[in-house]
Amino acid sequence: MPQPGIPTLTVTHEGRRYRFALEDNRERFTAAPSRYEPAFGGWCAYAVAHGYKFEVDPRSYLVEDDRLFGFYRGLRQADTNWPALR
Repeated sequence: MPQPGIPTLTVTHEGRRYRFALEDNRERFTAAPSRYEPAFGGWCAYAVAHGYKFEVDPRSYLVEDDRLFGFYRGLRQADTNWPALR
């Protein structure tokens, strides 16, 4: 399960700041960032597939073929939008 990163365990890579829960994870990322950074710049994979960008919920992800895909869980927004879409 993902864990919140510790503010003192950060790395900035290509303009993005990554936080880590463990020093070992930070060191592995620093050694090979392209292996560990999320697909699509960290944007929701579903949204990117439909032509837009949306922030992800860090608890909603899939690792497939050594790639990390993040997804948005928009339950609150879905509840808000549903009456108009009915």
